[in-house]
Amino acid sequence: MAPAQLWFFLWEDIRSDNFKQDFTTFDQIQKEGITQAKILNRLGRTGTPEEYSFFIHSDSMKASVQILSDKAIQATWQLYCRQDSSVVVSVRKTDDPSPNSSRAPSYSIALAARRAASSGSSVQVPEIPLIAAAHQVSSGMDVVLRTPLADLPEDEKVVIEVDSGESFAFSREYVTCRFLVPACFQSLTSYTAWVNSQAQDGKDLTEIKVTTIDNCGFPTDVQLNRYVWQRSLIRGPWKQDFLSLWDQYVRLTNEREATIAQLCLNNPAFTQNCINFIRDLQYFDSEKSARDRLESTVHQFYIGKPYFDNQTVGVILQMRSVGGTLESQLQTLAAKQTGNGSVCASHDLSPVYQSYLGVSWDKDKSKATSSQYTMSKTELSSEGNKMQQLSRKMSKTLLGQFGKKKGGGKGGRSGGGSSESSKV
Repeated sequence: MAPAQLWFFLWEDIRSDNFKQDFTTFDQIQKEGITQAKILNRLGRTGTPEEYSFFIHSDSMKASVQILSDKAIQATWQLYCRQDSSVVVSVRKTDDPSPNSSRAPSYSIALAARRAASSGSSVQVPEIPLIAAAHQVSSGMDVVLRTPLADLPEDEKVVIEVDSGESFAFSREYVTCRFLVPACFQSLTSYTAWVNSQAQDGKDLTEIKVTTIDNCGFPTDVQLNRYVWQRSLIRGPWKQDFLSLWDQYVRLTNEREATIAQLCLNNPAFTQNCINFIRDLQYFDSEKSARDRLESTVHQFYIGKPYFDNQTVGVILQMRSVGGTLESQLQTLAAKQTGNGSVCASHDLSPVYQSYLGVSWDKDKSKATSSQYTMSKTELSSEGNKMQQLSRKMSKTLLGQFGKKKGGGKGGRSGGGSSESSKV
């Protein structure tokens, strides 16, 4: 975590230049805990959290992200904000547009107040980005409806902006819900969302691809990476189709990272064992020694010694994603392969394990690489008592970052200050 991280809380009204702003340190938040109700109380707002929309932003984020629950505050910070020197939580009434698409009349004054509060320190206070609406692409054909996109009403499209600035349009029938999945793709024909169905199959949300067909009839794949989710999917008129899924993804991803951090702490060789495991899965068919090691596990899905002991296997199999536990994902995979031959180690099992273990296989280099250390490094070294926190149950690890602590925390600015302005 960045040293002396400051948290700013901002209430603003899109219809006037009234605003209320307060700030405090991360140390103070650890002592007091943070919830949507506490944020409202800090800003002097009445009513319940359900009457407001909450957004979080820091310098590492492409846009402000709406937070739907108290756990989402904690998880979003853990995944995206912990390396930044400041965090801004904006609060608006539910019928107001998001900070990504509109700036309140008080924006400049509130920004100046945040920067004044951080003056004389190393804290950087970025602007909250204002994102223009994605270009309304209308050329090409929808891959599911087989209908020209130009013929679809705008409210039946999802427009996605990718990192290069190029925009692509898709029907909401395809990306979100209600389209018919042909029986050839799954055992039971059902109405489902492409994104959600991919997530249920264990695919990481930021690795899912959607396809569009250009005017020449050629398909183009678009990856729904983190940029696309933050800039396009969880904002705009279709955001309600994606917000709850993204909220769940962020919370469960953080939960898995905390579990992996604990496993790395318990066994310094855990990361290398994961790399060896993925490598052997990839070489199952072409290398006898890899196949022998995997088969020596005497496990249906090849997980066990010499890679992991029984206790570690139990923890790994219970790690969760949007699609369920790893164990349930593997069982579902096996059930789908019934009648189609055995589960393939390299093509079927390896991608699932990679997603849960934070290990990637580079096809070009024929090498497995791990992101585990970067996931867990900050949490393990941020405070002296972090190792004790990591030994708690998986479900409580994240709460230790923001929950109340006995005896207080380290020194530093606490309590903070506030700024309030209104013009008559």
